[in-house]
Amino acid sequence: MSDLSQVAVYSDSSELYKNVFCNPAFELEGEREERVEGFRTTSSTPEPIKPPAAGRGLFGVCVMRGPACGWVVVAAVCVLLAALGLALALVLTQMKGRAVEDASLSTGSPVRPNAGDGASQTLSTTSASRGPPESTSAPPPTGAPTPETRCGGVLFDSEGSFSSPNHPGSYPPNLLCVWVIRVAPPSLVQIHVTSLTVEGPSPCLFDWLEVQEQIEQSAVVTRFCGNVAPPTVNTNSSAVRVTFRSDGSIAGNGFTAQYRAVRPAHKSCSREEFMCDGGRCLLRASVCDGRPNCRDRADEANCSHKRKDWGGQKTGA
Repeated sequence: MSDLSQVAVYSDSSELYKNVFCNPAFELEGEREERVEGFRTTSSTPEPIKPPAAGRGLFGVCVMRGPACGWVVVAAVCVLLAALGLALALVLTQMKGRAVEDASLSTGSPVRPNAGDGASQTLSTTSASRGPPESTSAPPPTGAPTPETRCGGVLFDSEGSFSSPNHPGSYPPNLLCVWVIRVAPPSLVQIHVTSLTVEGPSPCLFDWLEVQEQIEQSAVVTRFCGNVAPPTVNTNSSAVRVTFRSDGSIAGNGFTAQYRAVRPAHKSCSREEFMCDGGRCLLRASVCDGRPNCRDRADEANCSHKRKDWGGQKTGA
């Protein structure tokens, strides 16, 4: 019987790790190569592709792809700058046009027009002025008429007349006529429109005749349109701006008007008109019509005893 205590079991070291499986996904970076019992094992797993550094953007891609892409970027930037410049130019043009229109046509919050003027419509507005007080001066006209219109100007005489182009014929379309009337202080400007045929009902948005006077820090604007001449206008300023504007559509025969210098205490209306409020003139149709037009309601008082010569002294033609 043999002695089993001397039996020894030997194993070949070359077969120790035949079934060992290494998953590269669980290996730490830098430990791709390991030595196992004197044997060198090398991982063949490819390195992951690193994304490009943040911040390169389109410029970095174009640099990698060559100079042709750079020209594309330059062209795109030029087109964008041109578009921005064009948009800015359009905005500035619109703003400039609106500024010129606002300066040449001063309007404010509308006040109820005089009642009973027949087909003639009167719109009075008052707008505050931010400039210093100028009780005897009117703002200079900003929209000079074109040479073809032959209208507008500065009138210095103590009395005179002016009218729309081609009167008594039809006035041209797209007109902007501005007259500045100046009389020697302390005299005031009185305007009497003898005839009026201008397109548009109230509030006179298409064609109109406008009288603007500067009183201290506010501008008083009175606008006329329609087919009946308005009552006499007694202003409270020595300088008045009169504007006539027409659009591109329907045209009438226009207007003709007279002006003169009057003393503040000598304001008057024509014989067919009624005067109240210290110089305001009303047409006959606006008196005793059940709607007060004067601040003191004098036009609705003693209606059975109204005289025909309400205005007393006749003015104008």
